[in-house]
Parts: sequence; structure tokens; C-alpha cells
Amino acid sequence: MVTIKDIAREGGVSVSTVSRALADSPLLPQATCVKIKEIATRLGYVKNEVASSLKRGASQTIGVLSFLDDALGFSHPLFADILEGIAKQLNACDYEILLLSDHLSEDADQLISSLHAKNLSGVLILWGSLQSQKVAKLIESDIPTVLIDGFDDEMTAMTNFVTSTNEIGMYDLTKEILSKGHTNIVYLCGNDYYVTRERIKGFCRALQEQGIPCNDSMFHPAEYYHLSNVKEIIEQLLARKNPPTCMIFPDDYCAVTAYGILRDKGYTIGKDISVAGFDGLGIGQYAQPRLTTVNQDMGAVGKRAADVLLQKIRGDVESNVQFVPTKLIIGESICDLT
Repeated sequence: MVTIKDIAREGGVSVSTVSRALADSPLLPQATCVKIKEIATRLGYVKNEVASSLKRGASQTIGVLSFLDDALGFSHPLFADILEGIAKQLNACDYEILLLSDHLSEDADQLISSLHAKNLSGVLILWGSLQSQKVAKLIESDIPTVLIDGFDDEMTAMTNFVTSTNEIGMYDLTKEILSKGHTNIVYLCGNDYYVTRERIKGFCRALQEQGIPCNDSMFHPAEYYHLSNVKEIIEQLLARKNPPTCMIFPDDYCAVTAYGILRDKGYTIGKDISVAGFDGLGIGQYAQPRLTTVNQDMGAVGKRAADVLLQKIRGDVESNVQFVPTKLIIGESICDLT
């Protein structure tokens, strides 16, 4: 019996490429699909429907593969909401969840073999980086995958991708700050990931619409959810000849941490200095004054990602990239300079 391995050998492509071509995957060029199907016909390939159905029915389990920050792990503030959204959608469709760590295997081949051994129906990847060979090979394998908040732009062309409207969220936040008369703003942008670059686009777009040039002094490197260097960054910004009137932090935890540091230096938040965050976490809404931020509905992100993966398993794939709307939350942490 001719197998997809025979077709792959004949066509000089991977087994996963053959599998996708025979399933008319939108992730492959049409010409590639046609070429693979012609080889399959010439070799006399007949799909084993029994084996396929057994494969699909043998496991009602979805893996959630985490590439979370080592310092935070599963305690990452956004993880619980994402997982809850995933669980609600999968449980409603009688699927179980298996939590996986990127430390599961030393290299990509071991990881994929391990996932195959678990007979998973598909894998949701949290914050994977294409620079990791594990992620790249997993996406290229025959295991259905969906990426949540990926680090690399290239990912959006390789697999299905679900994220928040980060650009719009930062655009709305910056517009709100500008409406209060602030022009001396510094954005403490997080690590150089896809979401960061999207937020920078929104920040610059809002400034440019008001005729304000977007220059390097408006940005300061920072890290998401790393609180240990917030004090040092604030001291550097306040030491400037013309200190900023408003600081936008990469996340709400860093923003609320800044409250205490600024207060110790004699500043009153929302009166003589302004602070904004991003994520819309409860910590910012219980802080005094209430934090102006952008809410990411990470539960909805998780639910959408799970839904897309189920569609992919069924062979009914929607658009490659899907966005979940963000929402501006206006608190009292931005003082009015007008």
C-alpha cells in the first residue's frame, strides 16, 4: 500500500506537507497541493479512511504547550484567563486538556515524538517563538496547531494565530493621554515581540495624527512583568532634563509597582505625574487612583484559539489571523494638563 511517506519521498517534501496538501490546507500554495495530488494519483495512493477515523477518534485531548517566562511559569497573570477560555470551549465539545511545558523534551524531534505518543488531537501554543526550533518544527509537523500571542511576525504565515488588537488598544490609550494635554510621554515598551511591535505602531499612529513626531526619547526598554528593574527605569526617566509627564508601562503589574516608587519620591499619581498600563488586570482597577489601562479579554482569546483549533482538526479553517477586541479603561491615573 502506498503511504504519504512514499509521496513525500517522490515529491521531495516533508510528510506534513503531503498531509496538508491532501487536505487542501490554505497554508500551502495551490500549486504545491496540485503537484502533491498528481504524485498521489500517479502512485495509486488511496486514503485509509478507517485509520484516519481511528486517529481522529482515539484521542479527545488537546495539548496546551506553554513557553511562558521561566520566572513566572504557570503563575503568569494572563495564563489563568487564557486557560479558562480554552477549557470552557473544549469542555463544551467533550475535549480534555493536557498542560505541557517546553521543557518536555530537549529538542524538536523529541518533543514531536512525545506529542505523537500522547496521541493528541491538536496543540495550542502559548507565546512560542519561531526562533525556537521546537516551535518551528511542531508547526511544520502533521499535528494541528494554533498559536496564541506569538513572538514572531513569521508565525502568522505558518499557522493559525489568535491575539488581541494590540495596535488599536495602544492607539486608543495614547489618544486618551494626548486628549489630557500630554506630549512629553514615555512608553516603557516590553521585550521585542510581535505584540510589542504592534503596540508601538498604535502609539506612533496616535502621535502622528496629532502632528507630534515619534522619536527615540519616547521609548525606553523594559520587560513584561519584571518588577525588579521598574525603580531603576523610573529613576533614569526622572533624571532627564525634561522628565516625562506621563509614563506608559508594558503591563498593569509594572504600572502599579511604579505607584509606590513614585509616591516615595514625593509624587502624587494622577495629579503631578501620570501612569498608564496595559492588560486590564484587577490589580489596576483596585489601585488608588484607579489605573488607566487597556483591557485584553484573554478569556475570549483562549476561547477563540480553542475554537479555531477544533475547526482546524475538522478541516474547516477560518482566516489565518484572528483578533479579539481590546477595550480602553479610563481610570484616574492620568492628570489633565489642558
